[in-house]
Amino acid sequence: MKQVLRKGLSEIVVRDVPDPVLSPHHVIVRPAYSLISSGTETASIHREGVMKAVVDNPSHLRRIWHASRANGPVRTLSEVMAKFSEYAVLGYAGAGVIVGKHESVRDLEIGASVAYGGEGTGHGELIMCGRNLAVRVPEAVGLDQACFATLGSIALNAVRTAQIGLGETVAVIGLGLVGQLVAQLARLQGAVVIGLDLRPERLALASRLGCHHVLEAGGGAAEAVAAITDGRGADHVVVAAAAKSPGPALQALAIARDRGQIVVVGAVELSFPWEQMYRKEIRLLMSRAYGPGSYDPAYEKGAQDYPIGYVRWTENRNMEHFLRLLDKGEVDVQPLITDRFALERAPQAYERIMDPASGTLAVLLR
Repeated sequence: MKQVLRKGLSEIVVRDVPDPVLSPHHVIVRPAYSLISSGTETASIHREGVMKAVVDNPSHLRRIWHASRANGPVRTLSEVMAKFSEYAVLGYAGAGVIVGKHESVRDLEIGASVAYGGEGTGHGELIMCGRNLAVRVPEAVGLDQACFATLGSIALNAVRTAQIGLGETVAVIGLGLVGQLVAQLARLQGAVVIGLDLRPERLALASRLGCHHVLEAGGGAAEAVAAITDGRGADHVVVAAAAKSPGPALQALAIARDRGQIVVVGAVELSFPWEQMYRKEIRLLMSRAYGPGSYDPAYEKGAQDYPIGYVRWTENRNMEHFLRLLDKGEVDVQPLITDRFALERAPQAYERIMDPASGTLAVLLR
């Protein structure tokens, strides 16, 4: 079968690889579509960004130094350089039809349409995923829309972490895919939603999708948010941006109200002035992936569910609910799809999504 892989740190290739071998509690899906995210998935592809991360993180340099002392510089250098030629699976979201299942999976049948997620599920002609990371697609929901179940569950988990109340003001910093979904979901919670981004086209899209106010991120945003909120500031600020600088975090602090809350779902540098955080008594929360179950091998690979009486919203239940919202027409993902490519043209798809001038949000492979 064909599989999209990253070779080294930046080269995207399509290779013939063996078909997946079924593991217990897993299913095999033939994707109709898989989704390339413009944020999380492409962050690891920039060679310059990876090298800068190594240089900026002393722990990486110490690890290389200790390895060099223990193994010698020649061997250490060869091991480091080998990383530039290794293959890695990209992708974590898609939808298709089940074509195989392990005998331990008894509540999904071959031929069922499902959305799937999970690290390393990737883009390929066949995908294996854990039972708890596959959910049935409602009949009225297209498989191209169902691809968003993974990103939708990430956005849902951020909104649940924020515990947004009716009538509260929610500011969303970063209107990429997750930010656009957070804005729609916060509106469904009865919040007044303010979207902030540097790109005018993303602000226009958020406004079209129901965001009450849109503002250009930057120096004047705090005054604009204060004007919208009668001087109070935002009750909740969800940081959905991806940035190496502390800019989004500082923006969040500036627009949050006294004793307000910052929820971080994007990959950003977190650096806050102590005095401002202290004087405002800001609560800082992190939103982890799809929700409870994320990164737990017993849940994701062993299919050990969490009892609903103790954990209401797990990864799987968040994915299911997002598909229900799509089914009811309460969330709109169609405008987020900017391009579609055949699987064989994945290198061109990644080239487009990594071009800042393209304005691309979601690319579907089929």
